[in-house]
Amino acid sequence: MASKDTENGPNADDLLQQLRTIRSSLDQCTSLEDDARRAISSEARALSQDLETPGQILARTLWRPWEILCLKVALDMGLLRILAASQKPRSATDLASLCGVEELFMERLLRCMAAFGTLHETATEEGVIYEANKISRLYATEAGISHMNYVYAMLHRGWYQVPQKLRDNDYRSLTTSTHTVYADIEKKPGSNFWELLTPEQIQTCNTFFPFWNPDHRSWLDIYPAEERFVRDATKDRDAALFVDVGGNTGNQAAAFRRRFPDAPGKVIVQDLEPVLKNAESGIDAIPHDFFTPQPVRGARVYYLKAVMHDWSNDSNVKILSHLRDAMKPGYSKILINEWVIPDHGASRLMAGQDFNLMAQLGGEERSESRHREYIEAAGLKVVGVWDPKDGSTEAVIECEIA
Repeated sequence: MASKDTENGPNADDLLQQLRTIRSSLDQCTSLEDDARRAISSEARALSQDLETPGQILARTLWRPWEILCLKVALDMGLLRILAASQKPRSATDLASLCGVEELFMERLLRCMAAFGTLHETATEEGVIYEANKISRLYATEAGISHMNYVYAMLHRGWYQVPQKLRDNDYRSLTTSTHTVYADIEKKPGSNFWELLTPEQIQTCNTFFPFWNPDHRSWLDIYPAEERFVRDATKDRDAALFVDVGGNTGNQAAAFRRRFPDAPGKVIVQDLEPVLKNAESGIDAIPHDFFTPQPVRGARVYYLKAVMHDWSNDSNVKILSHLRDAMKPGYSKILINEWVIPDHGASRLMAGQDFNLMAQLGGEERSESRHREYIEAAGLKVVGVWDPKDGSTEAVIECEIA
């Protein structure tokens, strides 16, 4: 039965048609700017929540874990790969046969995935058929698989322990890296998250990190490296130009060298020795623990990406103090490539990662004022902050000796 007009506006049928028209126009739009896309997405989420009944709110929030669990099951059994490769929609019977599983189970899995919007279902005279959508296709790619393997297999098991951990800590921020929910799970108090990892889990991390935060922009695209430190660096080819401190396998160091292939000086990545076994080619790899004195003296730039957020302010002061002691006054710089959390309107990714880091490492995603606290305590000063403020791209904080 059609909804009637009300004194407050158009009827429900008119609103529904307007929404369908908007959705159709967005499907055909290929030139939407990122800022506009984020703003429209935010308004659409707000509209959806405004329309929800109490029961729908409970279903969305409390039953949401089954969205990721069903995707994990579908990934493990090969369903996502089959759907992504299929040239046509398929029935539950077809998909059960292709995956080699019980048809009843396949029907239940597909029904749950469709309910959460992770694949597309269509009712036909012959029965319901299913096909991949942008969500299921993403999780069939290397990027999606690496996220699933890292976040689901390594992080989720700890997240559900956080409420009790915070209650036991009198609802204060968790700031120690050695008494986390993961140390509790493994019954190894005094061990930080990285020390708990098996060789297989370290490989999972190394596979995941290059795909982390796919919507962000490279620091080289927001920070004027040529102007700020490359152009006037020493021409001595044996001098250290760029040191990627705690840089894992050297993705950022390698990216810097590709951007400036002719810049004189060494490009170096530092991390623990087991990690550097898979270091990128074309750069120098030096095993180093950043809680110990920095062996590379007088480098033009010491670069830290996603390091400071893993640690407490006290730990960050220790890390930066070792770098400060190695810096050449008036020449060396430190670049901290981290999110700067806004005081208002933080993205889901930023806010959620802040809580994840607190649970995982006693770490923190920081506001600018919080960054300045440990920077200044280490005897450094902030020279400038390059922040695109797009909800996903990390800022570049440039520091010098105070």
